[in-house]
Amino acid sequence: MPKISKTAKMFKNKNNLLEFRKLAKKSNTPKNVQNFLKSFDYNKKPTLKSAYSTLKSKTAHCMEAAMLAAAILEHKGYEPLTISFESQDGLDHVIFVFQENGLWGSIGRSRDTGHIVTGK
Repeated sequence: MPKISKTAKMFKNKNNLLEFRKLAKKSNTPKNVQNFLKSFDYNKKPTLKSAYSTLKSKTAHCMEAAMLAAAILEHKGYEPLTISFESQDGLDHVIFVFQENGLWGSIGRSRDTGHIVTGK
C-alpha cells in the first residue's frame, strides 16, 4: 500500500487530492514548480489561502506560493519545509526549501521583480 502524505490526509475532497497528484506528475521537479509559480499573479491582498485555493486563483504572495510548492512536491517525496525571513522593512518573506544530492535549494514568489541594486 503506498504511503499517504501528510498533505493527502488533509483532503476531504478526493478530487482535490487527485488534482494535486496530477499536478505533481506534471511539475515533478523544484525547477518546474518554480516556473509554474512564475505564471501566477502576485497576490497583494492580506490573505492566507490554502494551497488548493491558491492553485485555483492563480495568485499567490510568498507564503501562499511556498505552501503550494510544499503541497505539490510532497507528492514527489520532498519534505514540506518552509522558512520565514524577517526583512528590514518589517515584511516577512517565506520560501519553500528542499535538499537534493546534499545541496539546498529554494522556491519562492516575491513582490520584488528581482532587480539588483548596487551601492556606491
